[in-house]
Amino acid sequence: MRYSHPDTAEALAAIAREGITTVTVLSLYPHYSRATVGSSINELERGTKKSAAPLKLSYIRQFYDHPAYIGALAEKIERGLAGFPDRSTVQLLFSAHGLPQSFIDSGDPYLDHIQATVRLTMEQFGGISHHLAFQSRAGPVKWLEPSTETKIAELAAAGCKQLLMVPISFVSDHIETLYEIDIQYKEEAAVLGITDFRRTEALNSSPAFISCLAELVRHGAS
Repeated sequence: MRYSHPDTAEALAAIAREGITTVTVLSLYPHYSRATVGSSINELERGTKKSAAPLKLSYIRQFYDHPAYIGALAEKIERGLAGFPDRSTVQLLFSAHGLPQSFIDSGDPYLDHIQATVRLTMEQFGGISHHLAFQSRAGPVKWLEPSTETKIAELAAAGCKQLLMVPISFVSDHIETLYEIDIQYKEEAAVLGITDFRRTEALNSSPAFISCLAELVRHGAS
């Protein structure tokens, strides 16, 4: 993990103890950004330079448009929609982790990757209204817009009563799904008049997602 244990140094030490010389590096960020995937790879390469034994590395830097990933995401959305009495009245809100706008302006592909995932996923859900917003902003700089809280307020003002949140750039549950969406945004939505606020499950250990990762490792390294 980039900011917790086991961290990069611990993983490299375990690899060295096992005598492994060839490593496939699979990012669990589906969408490439230099702030996430790039940072993680840089940390890994800093660590390998300190290693006595050289490693042969291959990288899977992104999989935002991989059919198996889109399929796993669509499976979770389908399950979420199935819980509503009438899916045609539900608004889907894809919520991705935010990024400073300056990153995009300097050529970071993150926004393009996020938008492609949304487009490919929604090809399987005709007749369902959907939106994209960005959460978890921090600091005074301009971040990607609209923010998730702003979009929730806009949907509520337009009469939305049933909202299904889709955490798009998060493949597992953590504070940004379990607290930020499930508690903070749910409370804000209720105050604004959204009476049925739900979230799709994160991919977590979904068999479809694990199968996607296995396929990437078998065929996707370069």
